[in-house]
Amino acid sequence: MTWKVSEVLLSSERLSKRLSIRTQSNISDYDFVTGLLADVGVSTFWVSGDSADDIGTWWLVGGLDESELLPLSYSHAQSSVQSGQDSVNTLQMSNQQLGSQTVVVRADGLANDTIYEGQAIDDSSLALDNTTVLLGAPSRVTNDESAIKLAKQWVAANRCLRESYQASGAMRGLFVGSPVDICDIPSIGRLTTRCINTITIGIEPDNDSTSYHHKAFIKEWLEQTIQCMQNDIVNTTDIILPQHAYDIAHDTGIWVTATLLDATIPYCPYPSHLSLVSSTYHGLTQARTGDDGTPGYGSQITDDTLHQTITTPVYSGISPHDDGTTPPLRSLQLSSGATHGWQFAPRIGQPVLLSHWYGDIDSPVISRSLFDGIGMGDTDEQDITTRDAGLSNRHNVQGGTSPRWHGNGLGHSQISEDDTHSGWISGIAQYGLSAESEVTFSFDDTPNKVGLQWTVNTGSSANSENPTATKMATFAPDEHGVELGVLRHRYSNHQSSDRGQGVNVATDHGLQISGDTGVLLTTFGLRHTQSEHESAWVNDAGQRQLKIGAELGETLAEAKQAHLQSTEALSRAGQSIAAFKTTAQVIDETLNTEVLGAPDVMLVSKDSTLTSSSNTLWTAKTIVRQSGSTQSEVVAGNYTLTADTIESLSGIGGQANRSGIHISANTKPVAIQAQGGELQLHSQQGMTIGSESGQVNVSSPKRIKLQTSAGASITLDDSGIKLVCPGAIKIKAVKKELVGGAKVNAPMVALPTSGLFSKAFDLKKLIPQDLIDQGISYKLINHTRGTEIEGQLDEEGQTLRVFGDKAEKVELELDAVNIREIDIKDLDLDENFGDEYEDEDYGC
Repeated sequence: MTWKVSEVLLSSERLSKRLSIRTQSNISDYDFVTGLLADVGVSTFWVSGDSADDIGTWWLVGGLDESELLPLSYSHAQSSVQSGQDSVNTLQMSNQQLGSQTVVVRADGLANDTIYEGQAIDDSSLALDNTTVLLGAPSRVTNDESAIKLAKQWVAANRCLRESYQASGAMRGLFVGSPVDICDIPSIGRLTTRCINTITIGIEPDNDSTSYHHKAFIKEWLEQTIQCMQNDIVNTTDIILPQHAYDIAHDTGIWVTATLLDATIPYCPYPSHLSLVSSTYHGLTQARTGDDGTPGYGSQITDDTLHQTITTPVYSGISPHDDGTTPPLRSLQLSSGATHGWQFAPRIGQPVLLSHWYGDIDSPVISRSLFDGIGMGDTDEQDITTRDAGLSNRHNVQGGTSPRWHGNGLGHSQISEDDTHSGWISGIAQYGLSAESEVTFSFDDTPNKVGLQWTVNTGSSANSENPTATKMATFAPDEHGVELGVLRHRYSNHQSSDRGQGVNVATDHGLQISGDTGVLLTTFGLRHTQSEHESAWVNDAGQRQLKIGAELGETLAEAKQAHLQSTEALSRAGQSIAAFKTTAQVIDETLNTEVLGAPDVMLVSKDSTLTSSSNTLWTAKTIVRQSGSTQSEVVAGNYTLTADTIESLSGIGGQANRSGIHISANTKPVAIQAQGGELQLHSQQGMTIGSESGQVNVSSPKRIKLQTSAGASITLDDSGIKLVCPGAIKIKAVKKELVGGAKVNAPMVALPTSGLFSKAFDLKKLIPQDLIDQGISYKLINHTRGTEIEGQLDEEGQTLRVFGDKAEKVELELDAVNIREIDIKDLDLDENFGDEYEDEDYGC
């Protein structure tokens, strides 16, 4: 293969133009080379040779009009097919709307908020009335002029494909770049064009064999060839071979379809995809930021409504021989919401992980920072790296290469070469770009240091607009955190220090802990000395709890005074809380922190406290439960409240063992008082008031009243005893005695005499017992009153007893059997039964 350059191209400056070359893994050599040539304005075409030793030549020209080749001449033979003649079978002009009137090219300038931009206008009537924006590769678009040039090249390429001719036929020797003359065209006569695209299908027989004349075989082979070409050629339209094309290929050995451009229109290829940003590159590269010049750390925020980016101009400095020409690296600030982003902005000298902007290998972007622990703070007050309490490495340049929550880096400390550290060795931080919030997720898998910390800060003022870069530790309000494993302080002057192991859940606001099978809250070995103390982050919450407890005690004391009750118990509890509050304020002059040295576990509520347990809540001394509003206790089983020595638990007996709730005092009375209103005792079913071994006294200075819903009542007041009964009054006693205060003589009122009649049917002797046990229904029909009573025989085979003050006619109907009518005889109950029968007994 040989290369030839046109005389015009040799005399131009394009042969000496510098162009950044990128390595792509999914592009062929042909596309790569032709793409590079197209980007500098060089057109290529292939000229086939005339022998096996000379297969062809690549021609490089600035334009197709520079070609020194003689034009290929074909005749238009639409109506006939002549063997061995080179002719054009079909010729069709194509006009289509293509491209935009305005083409804009924008490219990343690889600097803080620097964008290169250029545009070109297409004045063709076939251009669409809109705007196309192309994103140029930073390696190809280095200024506004190059952006304008790329836009003009795109417009010129649109013009070439907008007006063209589609020709097909036996055009032997046709190739891209060839000048083409077509004669014998109806109406226009002659056409001068250049070939800009071609597809050749055909056969070249070595001799006049019989297979060459086998039309069916040739047609089948051509169909398979077309199918293979459609699979191999990318972005090609369907190749349609008409029926007469098979005849032409059979007779001439070739069939060609070509796109021809009018010679009056200058040809210009589209820029290669290497000139535009692409997503074809995949991979990450590790680099280290260097100090090339003075990198600025004033982060710029860009918001294009799609995502937010923070640009940090730190330089790569990968090679000492880059003579300062290495483009600056940039840190991409990933967006995780409208106002938040992920933090991984690097510092000077920090290892970083590189991705590529829009997949462009010439646009490296720092996607992650690799924390190596170098420059971490120790206990040396003169070490500037200890000033690492600010909101992370983006603004805190003095803190080395690690974020504030990072430890000493496993022996990589600049001061002490050891393998101990206090802090997290890895993690993710999400902080507010414009909102005041932060989320951190920290990990540590060091032996004996394994732990996890998840903290949320919803009120931090350290964000991109108000950076925190102070040497003193800061306490962030609205802090919420969960820790597992090794527990560490959230803030300190020398990074976080260990404070034991376990689980820690802390918040400045509401806290809820729940478990499926159980919840255990415990404490063991908490340090309450001045040398070993808890962190200030926990102390403030403890101090607030003590303050709330003191305020609740004062509120309840005022309530008791308003009701004229004794405040002695509350005063003792208030003194204890005040003592706790005083003793808890132990000040350490070295680290300037407060220590909570009072109770191990404290539950304080200013509103409601709801507690439940499956067994027992123990305390060695006193339990004081205070509530400023409502306190509810809900128990699924029995409830026992015992006072005055715990031994009384063993003395519970009698009816108390069967009660759902039991309140008892061992030696002293149990008092229940209602201060402002009445005391109400209600029961959905029955109510029993009794005494196991003593008497029951019910007293009232005014009135005692016992009443039922039916209207019966007994009232005891100053006027005496009043009995109200809507029905009969029954008195049953072995001995009746009424003792009056004085003798009263009153005449007896004569009462009317009347007989009482009753009757019941006894069928025990008439019906077998097994049928009676199964239940037999009956009906009592009173013909005198015109009433009916339905019922079922009892186990003795008897019906209900009916009563009347006179003889009445009653009929018994037992299922389908009618009993003969029987008159109720005159029966005097007092004479026949006397006191021997109760009213409820049955008789016949």
